[in-house]
Amino acid sequence: MEQNKILRQNLMKAVFEVFEKMYYIYLEPVDDEAVGKDFSSVEIGFSGDIGGSIIARFPQELSMMMAANALGMDEQEMSDQILADCRKECLNMLCGNFLQKHDADKLFHMTLPKAVIGKGGSEIDGGREIYKLDLNFESAHIPLRVEMIIYQQQ
Repeated sequence: MEQNKILRQNLMKAVFEVFEKMYYIYLEPVDDEAVGKDFSSVEIGFSGDIGGSIIARFPQELSMMMAANALGMDEQEMSDQILADCRKECLNMLCGNFLQKHDADKLFHMTLPKAVIGKGGSEIDGGREIYKLDLNFESAHIPLRVEMIIYQQQ
């Protein structure tokens, strides 16, 4: 049980660090699920002494803020491809940050981040732990959902 708490804490720390340092976006956890929003979802897999995937669900407003803050772009300059690439790079950094926090001395393999439709994680079956984080951007009611699915632990 303690291991599960540590995994969740490391995921939360990774989310905060990536969004604060790379995008200047300060998130806060919320108790409510993010509902009623159109999300663009991205998934990345990882394997090593633990294996699983992380899925992040971004609303359009958050993706645009990320691109504006990281790339210095105006809304008119942002294409769907730029926003998709921004989401993928965010998840890539988030996963790397999480794995470094989990165990910086171990070797991990990460897949390329990919856009997913629906719930994602569909290839994963059997016993698994699912961690869900629902966050808001500074009470502006712009949500972010991050889910981590662990399907293998040593």
